[in-house]
Amino acid sequence: MTHAQTLPTQSPKGLVLSRNVGEEIIIGDNIIVKVIEIRKGIVRLLVDAPREMNVDRREIAEKIAKDGQRDKLNQALHAQSERHSAALDSAIVPTESPGESQELL
Repeated sequence: MTHAQTLPTQSPKGLVLSRNVGEEIIIGDNIIVKVIEIRKGIVRLLVDAPREMNVDRREIAEKIAKDGQRDKLNQALHAQSERHSAALDSAIVPTESPGESQELL
């Protein structure tokens, strides 16, 4: 389904799973959804999926479908990711002194 198509307004029938914090579900060969926190009725999920796969909250997917803004969103997210990577790179502290090398066992 592309985002340009209308999203269903009622819940589809399908598999209903119960999971506890730390437990995962696997979708296909390369998507993992892990429950990382449940607090005050809010469930936080970690979705591990290939970069080329769009993973959106419903309200974001509906806005993208309505506005046709997928390319702009991807560009903004890519720029944000690049800034984050650059910040991490500048924060890395070497673990060995100059001239020393770590011996592999």
